[in-house]
Amino acid sequence: MVMKGVQVYGSLEAVLKGIEAGLDMFIFRNSDEETLKIIDELVKIVEKDKFLQDKITEANNRILKVKKNYKIL
Repeated sequence: MVMKGVQVYGSLEAVLKGIEAGLDMFIFRNSDEETLKIIDELVKIVEKDKFLQDKITEANNRILKVKKNYKIL
């Protein structure tokens, strides 16, 4: 989440746009207070938004499928 292309947006907005676009994972450089705050804010937003919940479920299912295929799970 430190790439120049997403720095135009705030991190929270960039993550929301990524979920809407169908990204499966996000990589943050640190797990500092700022990152934890973003996650907390994201959870509050997603709890109220069925579309985002569905997109996250779809991403999770794709991740689990890959893990099963490679016997990581």
